[in-house]
Amino acid sequence: MRHGRTDDEGFMPDPRDLSDGEILEKLVEYGIEITIDDFKADAMRAGSPEMLAGNWAYMYGERSADEDTFLYSAVFELWKRHLGHEKRTPEILAEFIDDVINTYEESTEEHGQYFLLNVYERVREFYHKLLKEDGSPDVDLYNEITWYARNDFDGFLLSIPHELSQHDLTDEAVNIGRWFAGLSSQPQNFLRDTACILADAGRKEEAIMQIEENTMRFPEEMWVIINAGDAMYSLGEKLSAERWFLRAKEMVVTRSARMAVLERLLDLYMELGLAEKVVVIENEIKSLDL
Repeated sequence: MRHGRTDDEGFMPDPRDLSDGEILEKLVEYGIEITIDDFKADAMRAGSPEMLAGNWAYMYGERSADEDTFLYSAVFELWKRHLGHEKRTPEILAEFIDDVINTYEESTEEHGQYFLLNVYERVREFYHKLLKEDGSPDVDLYNEITWYARNDFDGFLLSIPHELSQHDLTDEAVNIGRWFAGLSSQPQNFLRDTACILADAGRKEEAIMQIEENTMRFPEEMWVIINAGDAMYSLGEKLSAERWFLRAKEMVVTRSARMAVLERLLDLYMELGLAEKVVVIENEIKSLDL
């Protein structure tokens, strides 16, 4: 088995740190002599970076583990640089969103507004990569990314709007919620959070419109109903919040869900000074512990 050359310090270079020319020179060491145009032609025929790397590995013989890693990384890097817009693939998009999440999670400093704006811009870029030529969301492509991404990107996209809203980036938070509601298999999770974010920002008319949309689209989703109550509570509409919480109370099927609703009702009744209702809810909570 041939062993590829490493750099002067004995480490295989990362293609992300190399220019196109340096990547091509390194590939020559492995017997792969190509130009960027050759790469693009081979890539279009292969259909995906994973398939192209596999084809090259087969065509140019066995190699060491380091060589194999470099080959695959080089293909992915060249693909991103030269075919990222021309030919979208779930592998490349998975790597893109993984990089966004890793940057976010590996940040040792507090996530301030400037940092979060940069994260938002990269999420926006990711979203636009998921649109078809007619501008509609490519749900199938989004679902395919699940097989390649190392991180729970759907969970990340669901959580980041909350942090954005806490740093007065409400519009950005709402955008992400609405964008990915059109792609996720669970759009209700994004949209119910959007209603709460708008309510917390004091944008009453928009929040109420979102609540109405959510509860019409997902009338049987318990957490949509609970969060409708949360949003109305944030807006100071306590009686409306009570109606949503009571409706949710009739829908709960698990102990934890019932507790979530009862705790909300208890806080509401205590704030309103409704002593008799407080006692009733306290007794219901106690009965859950029996």
